[in-house]
Amino acid sequence: MTEEDEVIITKTIAEIAAEDNLNVLAYNICRDHLHILLVCEEEELDKIVKKIKGRTARMCNKDKGINRL
Repeated sequence: MTEEDEVIITKTIAEIAAEDNLNVLAYNICRDHLHILLVCEEEELDKIVKKIKGRTARMCNKDKGINRL
């Protein structure tokens, strides 16, 4: 993961947190994954993770000129 990827991921997580009123306590971006600590109901977790993973991947791919359907 490049520094540019990390910036894109940070901005995207911030946008999602604002849109969905998520309470993100902390996150840490590692070389090939990230850790995130947030307050949510257990039944919301899968939906939140799917949204974060999907949108961050799309934004990083878009930045690299990769278009996937």
